[in-house]
Amino acid sequence: MAFDELTELYLNCHEAVREIIKENTGEYPKDYKKYEKNRIDKFFKNLPYKGKNILEFTSILMSELIVTHGLSNTNHRTTILFISIVLRELRISFPDYNSSIEKERWIDDCNRFIRGSKKILSTRKTDKNYGSKHLEWTKKW
Repeated sequence: MAFDELTELYLNCHEAVREIIKENTGEYPKDYKKYEKNRIDKFFKNLPYKGKNILEFTSILMSELIVTHGLSNTNHRTTILFISIVLRELRISFPDYNSSIEKERWIDDCNRFIRGSKKILSTRKTDKNYGSKHLEWTKKW
């Protein structure tokens, strides 16, 4: 089965994140759920983009990939890397400051987003609106 090009890019981002983690810690991140490549590919093949501006599109893309939770680990970090590549290809700065110079600021910003995201995701069984809340959190970030 051939995957969508965006699926391939996303899966490559996942492998890159795994390798970075191994380089920094000596170990790959532990898998805590099933790796669902076909679920990710289905998402990309049905991606809603018509009538959306760039902010709406990338916010939906980022939020839905995280909510879809198709990776066995590193969903947030992989998705942040993936979105940064997509935006860079569109010649849009993400973040809007030089993250290589302000590395600590970038790490803090990402960690703040991830903490807020995980807090919202933890309510998925009790809050039927968690998906829209996650999208709003993502748009704000």
